[in-house]
Amino acid sequence: SPHLESEATVIVTVLDKNDNNPRFINKDFNFFVPENFPDLGEIGVIGVTDADASKNGWIALSISNGSDIFVIDSGKGTLRAKIPLDRELQSSYVLWVEAVDGGVPPLSSSAKVTVLLLDINDNPPIVLFPQSNMTYLLVLPSTLPGSSI
Repeated sequence: SPHLESEATVIVTVLDKNDNNPRFINKDFNFFVPENFPDLGEIGVIGVTDADASKNGWIALSISNGSDIFVIDSGKGTLRAKIPLDRELQSSYVLWVEAVDGGVPPLSSSAKVTVLLLDINDNPPIVLFPQSNMTYLLVLPSTLPGSSI
């Protein structure tokens, strides 16, 4: 019998499997901002990547330890404060940011974010003693340093 032969082009498409967790670019993030930073001002950007393709590599960010003060842009990773921050009330904040990918089942990871407030000179001095402007003590310029008054 004669030898039969044919030829065909076959295209193989390899589909992505959701086998990579989202990865933060840093294990911890530290941001230093001056107190009284404007509402919704950009404090910093939380960088995260996922090696998977299409929806498996899509990442949603959220603040997992519940914060009424901060908000994060889920797509861009921009961290903002909803209210002015006052260092005299609280000098630092610790947040946990969770990244969840779009795979089925979804994979996730977390990173610690610390926001440290820098003090600015926003409070006038308060004179505690004497309590009246009528009481004062005159110290002469000739008084030697370390002298008892």
